[in-house]
Amino acid sequence: MSLLDFLDAQRTYRETAVEHLRALGNYWGAVYRLEAAVGGPPGR
Repeated sequence: MSLLDFLDAQRTYRETAVEHLRALGNYWGAVYRLEAAVGGPPGR
């Protein structure tokens, strides 16, 4: 494995981690909006 391969893999990992955090933020934002729309957690 060359240094360039390693750096590319590291960059890809960081990009994936950022996308994961962004997806989590989108998920929890949607949960919040849903709960606000129905007046509380679903299933109550």
